Amino acid sequence: MFKQRKKWLRLFFLHRYTGLIAAFFAIVLSVTGLLLNHTEAFGLSHKMVSIPWLMRIYGIQTSEVTQAFLVNDSNDNNKSWVIEYDSSLYLSRIIQPRHSQTLECATPLSGAVKTDELLITVATDQVCLFTHKGELVDQIRPAQGKQINRLGKSKGGAVILQTSGGYQQLNPDMTGFASLSKAPSSVHWSAPSHAPASIISPLKQLHKGAGLPLERIILDLHSGRIVGLAGVYFMDIVAMLLIFLASSGFIMWFRRKQRHKQGRAK
Repeated sequence: MFKQRKKWLRLFFLHRYTGLIAAFFAIVLSVTGLLLNHTEAFGLSHKMVSIPWLMRIYGIQTSEVTQAFLVNDSNDNNKSWVIEYDSSLYLSRIIQPRHSQTLECATPLSGAVKTDELLITVATDQVCLFTHKGELVDQIRPAQGKQINRLGKSKGGAVILQTSGGYQQLNPDMTGFASLSKAPSSVHWSAPSHAPASIISPLKQLHKGAGLPLERIILDLHSGRIVGLAGVYFMDIVAMLLIFLASSGFIMWFRRKQRHKQGRAK
């Protein structure tokens, strides 16, 4: 009799603590299930989520800006940045930050300047000429195929390169460079600068997209797939715990009812 009582007491405690563990997940399953049943009413398929840590769980990584070069128009209110982001180049304007133009030029970027007629960017061994709207005009190489270290503009507006073989200046016809016998004076060299968040945020949004539909996140949370295959197996275990909880509860209720009948019979 004592052994049988101990056995049922063990089942009672197991039932209790299993219930405490399963209760949380039962709430999660119930809430997510209710939301999924009314996905159209709540518009879950149209609501997008782009929380960084959640994007990382789904393997959606957001790259960081490698470098940014500020280029000025004659009108200071129309400042633009040439951005190197995730091995690509973009022209972003402060007055239209959400309409970045892709620039077809090699990376890594060594500098960017703007003249009255052109936007000019340089990589290690390539010079790219663009219109102010970002349309490619031409791609040229520095004289003698030297490596480009810096790009700048003189006070007179001449475009200057500092290369591994000396200094070179862009020809007036914009078709090539001529070597300089000495270092130019009063050159403003292009240097990386810190682009504002209003410029960077749209580029990050462009790369990672609008995010994930809230409906998918809730569905993956409901099934456990939000953390991969291990989450699915874990939710299977939770389901088995709930089955055990219901079964043990029924057994204890039935056992108590039998004992109550036996007591009344005596």
